[in-house]
Amino acid sequence: MKTGVFIFPTDYSIDITELAVALEERGFEALFVPEHTHIPTSRRSPFPAGGPLQKRYAHTHDPFIALSFAAAATKNLTIGTGICLLAQRDPIVTAKVVASLDRLSGGRVTLGVGRGYSSQLLGAFSVSPKDKRRIFEWCLDHMIRAWRGEPVALTEGAEPVIVAPLPVQQPHPPIWVAAFGPKALAQAGRLGAPLRPHRRNRPGDPVDRFRETRRLLL
Repeated sequence: MKTGVFIFPTDYSIDITELAVALEERGFEALFVPEHTHIPTSRRSPFPAGGPLQKRYAHTHDPFIALSFAAAATKNLTIGTGICLLAQRDPIVTAKVVASLDRLSGGRVTLGVGRGYSSQLLGAFSVSPKDKRRIFEWCLDHMIRAWRGEPVALTEGAEPVIVAPLPVQQPHPPIWVAAFGPKALAQAGRLGAPLRPHRRNRPGDPVDRFRETRRLLL
């Protein structure tokens, strides 16, 4: 059995370089970190686990910068996001960041992606919550095409561009889609890849009794 660790890397948590080295020395397989670029001042979107939002959500380091430190300090540890919020990102920039990290780490990146639970987070990017699914699919599609070496254009009529370098892992690093409920699972299926169960919460789980996380085998 392979075991990994998930942590919110913050300005007051254990240094991620120190943690990565300790994990590799002890035989752990992977290190995963989340992404939160910002936290809204109001709490209109309730925290899924209930209660107040923990301080660590606002203090989380950028995932790819944090993971680059972890990668530089280790040789075999898998590094990944859990999750990267694609609807809040530029797909060309993200494709280049992920490919660069995968190449510099020697092909050790696993990309966990999702849409996120908070509709308020999207407001800072002038994104309507009803467009979250469409934008997520659009971002992931353009990133995958870029990793395959295909020209991509983000707007109609724009000149297509090539994104380089390409990732070491071809056609791209493993992608895990965090899906919440039947609609999100159907969305993942529309991306053209088979799904297999990865984890199911226990009945009555207070976080979300209908939550399922599935691996997208692209």
